Amino acid sequence: MKTANITALIILIGLFIVLYILLIPPTDRGELLEVKSGEDTAIQECIFSCNKATIDLSNGPCLWENNIENYVCDVAHSPRQDIDDDPSNQCHSYREGVANHFIEVDKNCNLIRSV
Repeated sequence: MKTANITALIILIGLFIVLYILLIPPTDRGELLEVKSGEDTAIQECIFSCNKATIDLSNGPCLWENNIENYVCDVAHSPRQDIDDDPSNQCHSYREGVANHFIEVDKNCNLIRSV
């Protein structure tokens, strides 16, 4: 009789574990979800914006400023040219210190660098 009770208990515990895994969302179980950093989000948003841009990208425009807090998205040449380092060709909020980070993509929307 003891063996039957132990077997039933093991089955019951197994059933509770399966139900727990199936019915309770991962966040409620305390599992960590992958959270993208601000930089990862800014890179993705910059590349997305570049791909959707309807303006000429060959002159290296600033695509957006502070869409993602503290970041700007700028188009530059690849390989970089001296003109890319000219402050007048950089996003205003980065030059003014409002944004402290920038994402640079080339005119084909490939990531150059993130600073």
